Amino acid sequence: PPTTPADMMDVIGVGGIDYSDHIASFSSRGVTTEELPHGAGRLKPDIVTYGRDVSGSKIQGGCRSLSGTSVASPVVAGAITLLASTVPEAYRWDILNPASMKQAIVHTATKLRGPPMTEQGAGKINIVGAAAYLAEYTPRATIHPAMLDTTSTSCPQTSYFWPHCKRALYATGMPAVYNVTVLNGMGLTGVVAGEPRFVPKDSASRDVIDVDFTFSDVLWPWTGYLGMHVSVRDDKGNFRGTVEGTVEVTIVSPPLRGSSTKKVSVASMELKLAVIPTPPREKRVLWDLFHNIPYPPGYVPRDNIDARGDVLDWHGDHPYTNYHGAYVALVDAGFHVEFLGSSFMCFDASNYGSLLLADAEEEYTHEEVAKLASDVKEKGLGLVVFADWYQTETMTKMKFFDDNTRSWWTPITGGANVPALNDLLEPHGIALGSGAITNGKVTVGSTSAPVTSGTDIVRFPKGGYTFSSSGSSATRKSAGGSGAGIVAGLTDSGAGRVGVFGDANCIDLSHAKGECNAFLKAMIGYVTRASDDLVAGASALSADMGSMSSNTVSRTDADFAPFSKTLGKPEGALCGMDAPRGLRSFDPPRNAALGSRVVGDLSGVDLVSEAARYKDEILGRMASARAGSSSGDAAATSGSGVGAAAGLSGASSSMTTAADGAAPGTTGAAGAADASGDVASGRGGASMVDIARAAASVGGGDERVTGDGPRPVVGIAGGAGSQSQGPLVGLHAGGISQLQALQIGGGVVVVLLYMAARNRKKLKVGGGRRRVARLS
Repeated sequence: PPTTPADMMDVIGVGGIDYSDHIASFSSRGVTTEELPHGAGRLKPDIVTYGRDVSGSKIQGGCRSLSGTSVASPVVAGAITLLASTVPEAYRWDILNPASMKQAIVHTATKLRGPPMTEQGAGKINIVGAAAYLAEYTPRATIHPAMLDTTSTSCPQTSYFWPHCKRALYATGMPAVYNVTVLNGMGLTGVVAGEPRFVPKDSASRDVIDVDFTFSDVLWPWTGYLGMHVSVRDDKGNFRGTVEGTVEVTIVSPPLRGSSTKKVSVASMELKLAVIPTPPREKRVLWDLFHNIPYPPGYVPRDNIDARGDVLDWHGDHPYTNYHGAYVALVDAGFHVEFLGSSFMCFDASNYGSLLLADAEEEYTHEEVAKLASDVKEKGLGLVVFADWYQTETMTKMKFFDDNTRSWWTPITGGANVPALNDLLEPHGIALGSGAITNGKVTVGSTSAPVTSGTDIVRFPKGGYTFSSSGSSATRKSAGGSGAGIVAGLTDSGAGRVGVFGDANCIDLSHAKGECNAFLKAMIGYVTRASDDLVAGASALSADMGSMSSNTVSRTDADFAPFSKTLGKPEGALCGMDAPRGLRSFDPPRNAALGSRVVGDLSGVDLVSEAARYKDEILGRMASARAGSSSGDAAATSGSGVGAAAGLSGASSSMTTAADGAAPGTTGAAGAADASGDVASGRGGASMVDIARAAASVGGGDERVTGDGPRPVVGIAGGAGSQSQGPLVGLHAGGISQLQALQIGGGVVVVLLYMAARNRKKLKVGGGRRRVARLS
């Protein structure tokens, strides 16, 4: 499940920027994590807007400066209400829905110079562009983002397509996975007809890559996912160039009411991918993602115990998220980093110089342990392990009561799953301990690394090299702790080499007290036999250090199985779509029966003709509705502005919400009154109730406009004025009580936020009670 509501596909996730168009420090970065480990995450946030130092009202009176995405989100809520009011009422609800509104916003956003797509999404909201999009809109399906380009030669983090442009494609490599969102403006439900397809742009792009797909059986509500798994064909090991083409997917939704014509649209996305000759083995790093457990399946505690602001390890543990500093350092050093999203059974070790495990929390099957031992000892694979603390005493103290789930949360492991790592390292004569949580600094060769809440090494083989941490707080001992503070070790193991470090915080940007990218690069150089600089001048162990009795054991009071992909589950031995084609255990199952229940049997249906008939039908309905409403438009008040729903006459006038009796579906400004009681209708104007429904549905809220639920949907009211400068007031459910006025895209958007607990005034709308505020 999504880790936050903003991660959901049908929700518009909003990031914050300042007035210089710089991404605010408090604005969350993408990607989404629910696709991990088999994917790369979808684009989030969707858009950005102003969220730093925005002027707003204080409950006690006066103004104050407000910052946060809780400020940026209401700005977009206000923009949505303004955009909804621009759609002619006669056919507004034929084309307006959560997907079409999101399409208008993300496909017209203005890209900022500098921030990558994982920080700015589609860019800064552009109300004028979105209004133009809706003015020409007919319901259809689209893909967000609409383009992906990985051909940047250097791909700095200021490149829009970072981090995808940081990884080139080549033969025998793991498939590159790109996760995107399908927006279905045609209806609440839809299905993918047939299979998605990659259409090469020219002959040079033909027969170079294979593109396989995973996708939603049913698009609901309004959206679905599409995963693209791109691999270079094995016979293209010497190919260098750009592959261009279009990904196309046909979406079918049920017919309009009273029609038998199915809604059909082809959504497309441009791909522009860089392909290079296959690099030498020693330059290829395989980063294991499968054995990380991303939040929220279980309570995996934070890696840095002293970082009390974060209770959980919930930053993704991915090279595109909190490990991106280390990822960039490796790529910039000439390494080619690929991602392992399936088990150790799903890669050919002869293709790679090293396998990297960072902060692994998952268990390992017996087959995985045996295969990896063979890969290292017989095939010469280098193994690099960055572990973390594991101490049962500390884990027990970290138990807490979660108010949301009303249950006790107990850590299922420590910062890393040290007992499982010891199973993996046993064939190499290495074991990590659980008696001490280590802090300090370690020097290895000419490099150094901070140690923050790490674990120590309690067993290491003869001939290897070990290194101890130093500093005033080098070791925090517990009962049974060795206190030796040995945190790093390097050794040969058969034809391969193994490097172990007891702490991963130095490559984790979440709470790092210093980075160790130089140490990481040097360790990879050591295990691939490219350089022995790390052990130059060091003395090798003359005998085995410790024994297997030094191993730590798993906690007996924590049931790990419900959160594991390997314990008692077939996934631990199966290779998914993220694995090379020749090693895949299965293709994703399709639920054809479910699709048939949504749109019926599509066999024998000419989808091209059906799409043309649907377009003619919807255009005809819009034209008919427009003609039928012309007489009503002529009667509109001459001073009314687009989107007017309540009077706002001059600076001294006041605005009130709709009067009693306003009902869902009321047209124009029916039921809305200004302070003097005059009805202000607007040409093409949206009623407060109508726009409330639009804002609610786009935000994933309740469309009802009555009742006092925990997340009430509150309408908007705008004032009369010229069509080019019509003011609009939007209400964002949730947040703090304030009034914001911003100049965006040439129009003024006024956004009112409220907190029900602090506002006791009542108003009846459609028979129900509603909390409101009066603006003067």
